[in-house]
Amino acid sequence: MPKFTHKLTPEIIAEFSYSGLLDMKQRAISNDHKDVLEWCDFELSKRPVPAPVDPSARKPRASGTRKNGRAPSIVAAEKELNSQLEKLGRSLLEQYDLSKETARNLSKGSKFRAHSFLSKTGKAKVGGAKRKGRVAVNCFISYRLKTDIFGLAGVLEHNQPAEEMSFMVLAPKEYVNHFVSRAELLPSLEETDEIGLVHGGESFNNFDDAAALFISIIDRVAPKKG
Repeated sequence: MPKFTHKLTPEIIAEFSYSGLLDMKQRAISNDHKDVLEWCDFELSKRPVPAPVDPSARKPRASGTRKNGRAPSIVAAEKELNSQLEKLGRSLLEQYDLSKETARNLSKGSKFRAHSFLSKTGKAKVGGAKRKGRVAVNCFISYRLKTDIFGLAGVLEHNQPAEEMSFMVLAPKEYVNHFVSRAELLPSLEETDEIGLVHGGESFNNFDDAAALFISIIDRVAPKKG
């Protein structure tokens, strides 16, 4: 059985670089995705094998990319996502008691490790999928209570335009309308990747819809201030 599902199509595969196709082909083999393997082989058959890279040669910057190789549109999308998450996070912190201390008191009797709602600097947190290099963008805010994690995240897969960013609410089944597994939410994750107690949630095409659901969940599980 495959280790995870994917959202790839022949059109998406066609946008991969030669090295990206080789990497995806190996992952397709490892995860028994015969359709992806066929698409990769087809694309590779149409392309000439690149010449070996001279490690001493200075690499020119591709047009439309920054020094780190990221397209300006991706950088701008990530900046906007961080701004949206930070703004929403600060607003929720003003209305609800999302402190570690209160969460710890409400979680007595269960195996518990408190989450900071925002990062130590008061901004959105960077997801493990981004730190592992699995995706191009992954930022989130989250709250933990007892054995449940409630999060709001934005994720953009590699080789995808900024407009294809997914916004997802991470929560147990009973808190969302259209629950899907974490493998469907984050197809770039390997089975061995650890993302804590997150088992799935619901995905949206825009930030506002995802934020509305997340706000309603926080209102159900977190005590209000005042």
